[in-house]
Amino acid sequence: MSESILFVIIGKMLRKGGKCMANKKGENRRLVDLKCTVCEKHKVRKEKNVKNTPERMELSMYCPECRKHTLHKESK
Repeated sequence: MSESILFVIIGKMLRKGGKCMANKKGENRRLVDLKCTVCEKHKVRKEKNVKNTPERMELSMYCPECRKHTLHKESK
């Protein structure tokens, strides 16, 4: 490639806010569903970094159905 074409391509990428050789932002993050273990009605969607936490997520969260804090586990 000639230098002028290369500079045009790099310029377009930088104007769009992207970096030339960088990974996509958030490629390791996935949306997971958390379900209340008591009533199994309340569902919450949270982001999870799959690379750092490959096991299933468990969080203590407020469930409006049960009206108290309960354990919410990641569902399939």
